[in-house]
Amino acid sequence: MNPCDNAEALLRVLSPARRNHYFYGKRMDVQHFQLEQDYGKHKQWLLNRLTLGKGVVCGLRVSIDGNRLCVDPGVAIDGLGREIVVPVRQCIDPLTNDGGCCTPCCEDPQPTPPPRGDGANPDNPDNPTGPANPDPPDDTGVRPRLYTLWLCYKECKTDFEPVLASECHTRQPCEAGTIVESFCLKVAPGAPLQQDPDWCAHLWPRRRPPIEPAPQPPGTAQPANPRQPALGGSGAAAGDFVATPLPAGPGQPTADDLRRSLDSRRRILCGLLDGHCDPADEDPCVPLGVFMLRGERIVRFDACLVRPRIYSNAQLLDLILCLADRLDECCNGHEPPPPPATEPMRLETVDFIARLTNGMESPVTTMANPLVDTPVDINRNMNTLRLRFSQPFAQDQRKPTAPGLGDPDFTRHNVQILPDDVLGGLPFVPGTLTIEGADTVRFDLFPDSPYVRGGGWQKGRYRVMLRGNEDLPAGKPALGNTEGTAFDGEPIAPAGGLISGNGTAGGDFVGAFVVGSGAPPATLRVRSVDFLLRDVGAAETIVATMASPLDRTLVNGRISSIRVRFTEPLAAQGPTRPITHGLDDPDFTRHNVQVLLPPRDATARGIEYLPGTVTMEAPDTLRFDVLRGSRIVNADGQWPSGTTNLRLVLRGTAQAGKPALADLDGTSLDGDPTAPAGGVISGDGAAGGDFTAAFAVVVRR
Repeated sequence: MNPCDNAEALLRVLSPARRNHYFYGKRMDVQHFQLEQDYGKHKQWLLNRLTLGKGVVCGLRVSIDGNRLCVDPGVAIDGLGREIVVPVRQCIDPLTNDGGCCTPCCEDPQPTPPPRGDGANPDNPDNPTGPANPDPPDDTGVRPRLYTLWLCYKECKTDFEPVLASECHTRQPCEAGTIVESFCLKVAPGAPLQQDPDWCAHLWPRRRPPIEPAPQPPGTAQPANPRQPALGGSGAAAGDFVATPLPAGPGQPTADDLRRSLDSRRRILCGLLDGHCDPADEDPCVPLGVFMLRGERIVRFDACLVRPRIYSNAQLLDLILCLADRLDECCNGHEPPPPPATEPMRLETVDFIARLTNGMESPVTTMANPLVDTPVDINRNMNTLRLRFSQPFAQDQRKPTAPGLGDPDFTRHNVQILPDDVLGGLPFVPGTLTIEGADTVRFDLFPDSPYVRGGGWQKGRYRVMLRGNEDLPAGKPALGNTEGTAFDGEPIAPAGGLISGNGTAGGDFVGAFVVGSGAPPATLRVRSVDFLLRDVGAAETIVATMASPLDRTLVNGRISSIRVRFTEPLAAQGPTRPITHGLDDPDFTRHNVQVLLPPRDATARGIEYLPGTVTMEAPDTLRFDVLRGSRIVNADGQWPSGTTNLRLVLRGTAQAGKPALADLDGTSLDGDPTAPAGGVISGDGAAGGDFTAAFAVVVRR
């Protein structure tokens, strides 16, 4: 027999089942025994594919182990209905793509190309060097790309034994006696994202009015069947089935019966699911998760974006019971009446989100009650607000707008984010507004505004203002619905899924949130900053001391080091230990101790930082020593000549791959620069916030 019987292609089409027919004296050979196995096997796979579908049944959790992706034991069903059992933990290196998958037996083995993180795009023949996704390159110029980890069905042969009699014209000394239905892992570019089916609009059609009997002239006889109203003319709203008088008699449906059937969701679902039986022409493997590869490093992994799940009957029953409880809470056992057409639009939710440039999102928190300030953890790098309303909003003069960075009059917009503490002379937070749906709008923090810190929101208290009281002569329209009714905005305690409105159009919505209040209290703060001149013999002179980080410190003379004292001991080991940038550092931004050049000097010299080393002089004291002989500092330790404005940065807000300084308990540095008080020059009492202070060095020859 040909070892390549194209079995997978046969599973993609419907074919009648074949089984052995036994009789006395029947000669049984390999083909008949194989037919006996395939009958039960293909029946089970067909049932799996058509009733359960493709997806993960249980287990198969994925974790990152260094530069490998590791899959825990579990069970899945692939796109052809075959069960995939992973009995042991299996790992794969995305760069080698060696997870046990091999080419089909009919093809010559070819090495699987490893993923590339250098910007090449083999998926786009028109632009082979362009990116496969819109992610921008990082500071090293490497553009991250999306890849998917797949779990595949694989049959492995084992238990080889001598072949006593082979087929004609063949020499086959041995053959496998067992086939193991095993598995393998593979990595491929792209991401088969899961999307919700667009069924709601079809399952909730506009209901037709009840059928009313057509008026009869005086003296006209009534229909023979009293359950069947007279139909005709415009009364045929349900279609041709009821446009023609229906036959009367026992067991015959009336026009009302047929109208209800035409409106039923069973009929709508029948049309939506009326497809063919063959599986989709796609990879039968099961996607386990999507990840980003930057160079040779896995920077992010998410399973639920691409992983299909198969839910048991017990799980589906639990979901139905949860839905039933929710309906009871909402409707109290009665169908809620439809809202009147003139009801004003109200606010349903305000979600706070950490959004990446490639569109991936991480929820941070939700405004539970606009009458109470919403705490937002600064370490989550929240940079987006999503506003969802109870009705579609207007797209005319009342459409949602927000002020940008250089807006001459921010008060004319009906969506505003207002800070309690003004930064950079801007009394508003500039951002961009994106309409995501008929009733949903997204506010994204403008990346170049003074209210940005490390990709997220600056620490502080902010107010969300949505205008419902309009002043059209002054050019200040309110939000409104598509029927011209103004937004009902008074903030209220949550009721009926709403957080605004008293039932009457008008009223501004104002709800506050506090970035940084979700962080734990912190005692690690900056106590002092000294500028030193140290010679080869370790003798030192204090040249200047920072009086206030809110003012630029002028350093008169040569310096070689900066000493920073804190109020508590620092974590000297682990990821939060103090580190700084050396010579030709490929990513200086990942360090939590930085000395940065001004943009003009950085452009002229081709480097943005001063290379140096960090030494822990005491549990609460670190010293930054500049590296001599670099492009910035000569062999004698001479800093850039003339007056140079530099910045000392001590990270207190952690980011992805960029740890903050922390105390021995792991609580981040409270680094917000403050006027000196109580012997400290940073901190507002809550963990988080970078310490940034400017200083100028005047070197006299």
